[in-house]
This record gives sequence, structure tokens and C-alpha cells, in this order.
Amino acid sequence: MEKQKKASTFLAGRAVLILLVLVAVLLNTGAFLLPSHVGRLDMTRSGTYTLSDQVKEFLSGLERDVTVYVLDADGSDKKLEYFLDTLDDHSDRLKVRSIKAKKNTELLGSVGISVSDQTTEEQWDSLQYSIIVESDARKQVILYPDLFYYINDNTTLNQAGITQMTMSEYSSYVQQFNQYAQQDSQYATYLNYLIADSHLYFQGEALLSQAIEYVAAEFIPVSYVLTGHGEADPAQLLLGGLFSSAGIAYQPLELNAESGIPQDAASILVLAPTSDYTPQEIQVMTDFLERGGQMTFVTGETHLSMPNLMSLMAAYGMSASAGSVGEEITVTVESEIETEGEEEAEPETKTEIQYSVDVTVNTQHDALAEVASESLVQTTITNGNAISFGESADSSLLLRPLLSTSTDAFIGENTAEKGTRILGASAENANGAHLVWFTGAESFLTTMSEYQTAYTEAQSGVSDGAELNAMISNAACLGMMMGWTELSYDSALMLPDATLHDTDYLTTTDSHMGVAIAFTVILPLVIGAAGVLVWYKRKKA
Repeated sequence: MEKQKKASTFLAGRAVLILLVLVAVLLNTGAFLLPSHVGRLDMTRSGTYTLSDQVKEFLSGLERDVTVYVLDADGSDKKLEYFLDTLDDHSDRLKVRSIKAKKNTELLGSVGISVSDQTTEEQWDSLQYSIIVESDARKQVILYPDLFYYINDNTTLNQAGITQMTMSEYSSYVQQFNQYAQQDSQYATYLNYLIADSHLYFQGEALLSQAIEYVAAEFIPVSYVLTGHGEADPAQLLLGGLFSSAGIAYQPLELNAESGIPQDAASILVLAPTSDYTPQEIQVMTDFLERGGQMTFVTGETHLSMPNLMSLMAAYGMSASAGSVGEEITVTVESEIETEGEEEAEPETKTEIQYSVDVTVNTQHDALAEVASESLVQTTITNGNAISFGESADSSLLLRPLLSTSTDAFIGENTAEKGTRILGASAENANGAHLVWFTGAESFLTTMSEYQTAYTEAQSGVSDGAELNAMISNAACLGMMMGWTELSYDSALMLPDATLHDTDYLTTTDSHMGVAIAFTVILPLVIGAAGVLVWYKRKKA
């Protein structure tokens, strides 16, 4: 009887032990199956891996499939990889994939990243951890350096205007101060302030959530470039390069008098057409403007003889005079070499007409206010036509100059009638219509090869850089005016603040904490408890 009692106690204890071990195994397996954000503890000081409640809610409610491509992720930035995993875990609609940049050049090209056989290894390396966010509707790129910025809290540097810096700006300051420190020891102190008092911030949550929202949105206003009448293609021009670097996306649009202009159109660029538009096409443009759209026209002398195109300008209170706007300049004529024994003749001066004239950008215009901060307030227009403001049937029409000459300008060779001439203007009305008109088309059609030549000459000192500055200024003004439209995309998210990018705090993101706890805590406790229970039962028995 006593033996039977001991045997049953032993069997019962063993059964309990087996049951507890099975429970521990199930817990351990469950920890593996949990989403990574559940089993991961964020112990960084600023909560780098903890998403804001609004972003979590936004991701969980995503209604369109979105893929986040990470270029050349090799584990060298585990923090970013863990953060992207956290995003991935919060939505079934979101997928994060690591891809090789060199094997996906078509995808890179679709977001404006130009690569070729001449792309160097250094340039390929600079793309590492850059991110492309894609849906079936659209794409957006976030370059890796844009995920971060520096904040310097040193009073001395702050007074010199060094506060918030991009990663590139920070690196540039380090190099400059290090170089200047060789001649002036004060810069060694500045360098120390820069390195010791600059703190790296991570704004990945804001940028990525906004990019996901953008590509997943049902409706996004689009900028179009008109085709079908021989218009210039921005892709072949400096203008296209500027658009790409500034993140200004555009699509080609062939005007159709029957279907009209797409409802998602916000801004349309008409770049030096070679033939006039039909009355029906002009009516389509008018309808688009009157529903609150924007059109930007760039014309030259030949366009003034296109009656249908000019009728649209007239409907908005503007017309232009034939003949290029010019100014008189004084030039010195070198004297011829005199024969021996005769006195050298005095240098002569004469007056010439120049049709490349300096113009001032109207920085009081809301779309061009930023020009003042970019030092592009002065530029040059060649063979521009003077725009005049006239009467209009629309009493709400507001006409404003964009580019204006000095008071010494005249039209053609009529030097007797000098005065300020307008070479760029805007019109807007109460319906929200925005019409922009720039004359002097050749000043806006700079090719990339022409730009490269001007850049090389300015860098080598062959030129004073005035031509280069005019090229950039003209393209910048045109780009800014294209963005004047009120039909623009606005994020509905309250973007979270950037977080301090900790580098000296322990994090537990190297493994799932649930798995670690199961192995190091739960399982030993279960086995220990089972052993104690069996020992106790045996002792009593």
C-alpha cells in the first residue's frame, strides 16, 4: 500500500512537471509568433522606436497597399532597420523590403535618382539606407541624410547663425573650422563647440508617415506640363534638373478639347509652344482656370502673333508689345595703334542697345517671398516683351508684376520712351484662378549643357558668374510661381517631433524580449518550481 502511494505521488509529480514544461514551451513559441513591436522594449532616452498614437492609428487604418523599399540595408544602421520593422508591424497593408540599388535602377529613375554606367562607387554608397515609398498610385523618395539633422545649443555659434543644420551642413562646418584652425586658433575653439554641443535628431517618423500618407492618398493635386503643340520639354533643360532636386514632380499632358483637363490638375506649365491653340482648347484652359486652377505661360516674340493664345491673356487683363525690351549701355572703343611719332588717341566711348536687361524680382509677391532669402532678387532677361495691364470684365481681377526693369528700359529701338517695363506678371481673381506669364522664353530654356558650360567658366574664373546666376534665378522663379496654386496637397497628420538620436544608451532591440524572458526567466522558474514540488511530495510521502 505504501509503495503504491509513493508511486502515484511520483507519477502525479511527473505529470505536473511535464504539464508545466509544456506551458513554458507554448509561452516560448508564442513569444516567437508575437509581432516584433510587442516583444521589443524601447529603452532609448527619447523613445526613438516608439510610434506616436496618431501614427499608430493612421497605419492601422491604411486602406491602400504600400511598400517601403530600403536601399542596401546591410545591418550597419540597425536602429533604422528596427524602426522600419516597427512601422511594418503596425499595418497589414505596409511591407518593408530591403533591395539592392544597383539591381533596381528603373525604380531609382522613377523617383528622380539618376544613375548610369558612369555612377561611381562613392555615389552608390551615398544612396545606402535611402528609402523609396511606393503604392500603385505614386512614389516618393527620402534620402538617408534627410532623416536626420543637428541642433547646436552653443550660444557663441547660435549668435553666428549656426543652430539647426542638415548632416551635409554639419560636415561642411567641421571641415571649414578644421581648415581655418590651421591659421587661427579661435576656430579650434569653434570646432570644439560644434562637435561637443551639436546633437543629432531623428525625424524618420514624421517623414516616413507623411510619405506613406502621400502615396496612399486617394487624390493628390498634380502638376502637368502641356504637350501637343511643340512645347519645350523640361526634362531636357536646367528647369527639369531644378524641379527634380526640389522634389517638384510633374507629368506630361496633351490637351484634349473633349475630355478637358483632369480633375487632379493643380498647375499646368505651357512652355514656349510652336503652334497656336484652337479656340476649343483655349476654352478648356479658361474653364480650368475658372475652377481655381493655375497656368504658367512662358512665351517669346513669335507667340505674340498667336491670336488664340493672346486672347486668353487679354481675358485676364494682360497684353504684350512686339519688340524686345532693351537698355542703352556705354562701351569703350579701343583706339587704333597710332603711327610712330604721333600722339596716342584718347579711348572713345559710344552707346549701344542691349537686349539682355537686368530685372528685379518682386519679392512682395507671396509666391516669390522666398527669393529674398535665396539672394536671387536680381536676374537677367533676354529678348523679353513688355507686358501691359489693361481693362478686364472681371472686377475682382488682381494684376501684379513679377519681373520689372529699371526706369531706363525701352521697347525695340524707341530710346525716346524710357520707363519701367514688366517682363513677368500674374493675374488672379475671386474664383481662385491663377495665371502667370513670363516673356523672354529663351531665358528660361537653358539646356543642361549650357548650364554646365556657364558653371565651368564661373568656377575657373573665365566669367564673373553673372550668366550662371541668371540661369539659376530664372529657373527658380519659374518653379516658385508654378507652386503658387491654391490646389495643393496638405498632410492631415499632426507630424510628431524629431527625437534625439541616442548613441550611448542601452537598447533591447537586438532581440525579441519575449523570447529572452521565456528562456532566461520563465523556463528556469517553471522547471525549478516543478522540481521543488516533486521533492516536497516525495518527502511527505
